[in-house]
Amino acid sequence: ASAAASAEAAAVAAQQLPVEKARASIKDLQEMRGEAEQLNSAIFAAASTRELEVTACRRQHSEILAQNAAAQAQVVTTLELEKSARLDLRQSLELKVSELAESSAALERRALEVQADREAAELALA
Repeated sequence: ASAAASAEAAAVAAQQLPVEKARASIKDLQEMRGEAEQLNSAIFAAASTRELEVTACRRQHSEILAQNAAAQAQVVTTLELEKSARLDLRQSLELKVSELAESSAALERRALEVQADREAAELALA
């Protein structure tokens, strides 16, 4: 009877060994699943942070492009204003030169008239 009980106990123990191994494997797999979920969460958080950084960089790039376009427009406007100012100045100078030439010609005519009058007066006195 004791040999039969021993054999039966050995058989029960032999049957429980795979069950214990299976339970240990399930526990290991559950731990690995928990670690994988933590790792997945960390990767997702890092990816989300990276995506936010990329979005911020894109926004900053767009702002820089807008500032660049505004600066280029300002340069074009400034160049157009400079060109217009130069043209206005040139026209103004040409007008002044023309006025001075007319004034100079009128003074020369007047000087010739005065000289002619002086010569006529000298002839009349002589």
